[in-house]
Amino acid sequence: MEREHIDGRATVEGAWQQVGAPAAGETKEAYLAKATQLTTAALRQAIVAAYCTNDPADCHGVLAVDVAEGIIFNETTGRRVDLSVCRSQGLAGADLANSDLRGINLVGTDLSGADLRASNLADANLAGTNLSGADLANATLAAANLAGADLSGADLSQANLVGASLAGATFPGANAAGANLTSADASGADASDANLADASLAGTNFQGSNLVRSVLDGARAAGANFKGAVLEKASLARANLSGAVLDDANLAGAVLSHATLAGVSLRDAVLGGARFIGTRVTLAQLSVANWAGVIVEEIQANAFEDLERALNEAMSDEDLSPEE
Repeated sequence: MEREHIDGRATVEGAWQQVGAPAAGETKEAYLAKATQLTTAALRQAIVAAYCTNDPADCHGVLAVDVAEGIIFNETTGRRVDLSVCRSQGLAGADLANSDLRGINLVGTDLSGADLRASNLADANLAGTNLSGADLANATLAAANLAGADLSGADLSQANLVGASLAGATFPGANAAGANLTSADASGADASDANLADASLAGTNFQGSNLVRSVLDGARAAGANFKGAVLEKASLARANLSGAVLDDANLAGAVLSHATLAGVSLRDAVLGGARFIGTRVTLAQLSVANWAGVIVEEIQANAFEDLERALNEAMSDEDLSPEE
């Protein structure tokens, strides 16, 4: 199919001509609501006419929008549509809430500040996309490609990111509380100061990621890979890290109070100043690189060994004599 071009500006201007002047006694709110409805309908009609056969859910092809900033597309269906051509114009601030955008191509697009609440972006290609400050609360991003995307300060609370690729993505200060990142790949990502409280992180790959000062309180991270990750001053209180790999990780100053570390691997991890109060540990694999100032209290021993004894054994095996 030949790539058609939809002129977003002309479509909106045409719709405004239909709106006309406010009617006598018409309130500003009512007038703007009418204008919004007409412009949205006009854009939807243009999209459907260009790329859909009998139903909006059957969209194919490529959509190029001249001026998309602030345009309202909420509840629009754009499955498999390619919006990567909007890179120069961007969709910053666009309202795409509750939209069906499964499989859409938005590579490199500017979606900063966009409203994508409850939208379906499963299998979407968002690699390198600017989603800083975007609202993705309750959005579906399962198996989406967000590699290298900018999610700084974005709202990902309760979002579905199962199997998504976040490799090399940046989301410092993002709110992903309660999000589901099961089996997602966030290797090499920057999640410093991010909120991942109560998130589902089972099998998630955070290898080499920056999680400095991040909040993972109550996170369900069984089997997660934090190898080489920087979790300095992070909070993992009440987190379930059963079977997680924290080899070579930096947990200096981290809080793991009342966390579950059954079968966790901490080989060559840095634990200086970390807090293990009421932590539950079973068969931890330890060869700690630095444990200076570690606080271990009220350990809940289970079956074989607790963290305190393991740390003591690790320390006894090391040569602590002063360097010459």
